[in-house]
Amino acid sequence: MKNKSWILLLLLGSMAHLAIAQRFGLEAIGKEQGLSHSLVKSITQDRQGFMWFGTGNGLCRYDGQQIKCFKARPGDSTALGNPIINCLELTPNGDLYVGTQNGLYRYATTEERFIHMDAASVVHNNILQLYRDGDSLLWALGSSGLLRFNLAAPEPSDTQPDIGLTQSNAPFLNGLWFPTSATAMLR
Repeated sequence: MKNKSWILLLLLGSMAHLAIAQRFGLEAIGKEQGLSHSLVKSITQDRQGFMWFGTGNGLCRYDGQQIKCFKARPGDSTALGNPIINCLELTPNGDLYVGTQNGLYRYATTEERFIHMDAASVVHNNILQLYRDGDSLLWALGSSGLLRFNLAAPEPSDTQPDIGLTQSNAPFLNGLWFPTSATAMLR
């Protein structure tokens, strides 16, 4: 029994250098590789494996080899209206929602175009955070209110204006609880 313990200890000790010798590889992606800006505020990965980066100057898609950037073109209804991307959220069907400083956009992958989602709503300005609630609801927190989308319908289904959200207190806490300046917490 004593010999088996020594043999086991000797084997484990001799393999320790293998675990230590494993290199952990990181790949840096920045402006030199094609990102449109060095400020990255949001990252997500879609079902096709693309990495999406919301930057201070547009949305960038990385396929492992190349970066393609989608920049704001004010006045173009098929493009982003603002270069600053605050947040990204993928839905179960693969749609990518993009929160910018001038509203919420859905990226139509097959057409490679953006659809402005909330032009007529009270929350059409600075979208601070997106949260998907199950498979059917998408919540958008804007600096001037809260917007709820039924993902099966193209229009917002409910809004809660003037709740006093700021960039510093925008994160959702445990589901749909979040802090505001108008009330202590809103659920």
